[in-house]
Amino acid sequence: MIDIQKDTAVEGEEIEVNCTAMASKPATTIRWFKGNTELKGKSEVEEWSDMYTVTSQLMLKVHKEDDGVPVICQVEHPAVTGNLQTQRYLEVQYKPQVHIQMTYPLQGLT
Repeated sequence: MIDIQKDTAVEGEEIEVNCTAMASKPATTIRWFKGNTELKGKSEVEEWSDMYTVTSQLMLKVHKEDDGVPVICQVEHPAVTGNLQTQRYLEVQYKPQVHIQMTYPLQGLT
């Protein structure tokens, strides 16, 4: 399960993204990616009745280039062939870029 603190972020904001893997033995390893780039999160492991729940937190400062980019939570576990993953796409609001171009009329100029 992946949870993003806010559905929409504003450029320059830092957002919190959490991923939880529940009821495994042994505890899972959680890895984070933004697109194809691996990021470092902070994981906490809770043990209950000989099973483990791992929650990983990622703090991410967003930029306009991040709009539409997937944030991927990848879970690795010895009992699973390959990797399990889930993802959410970032929605980033950013200021428009305004350019003013001056044009002069060609008629009447000699």
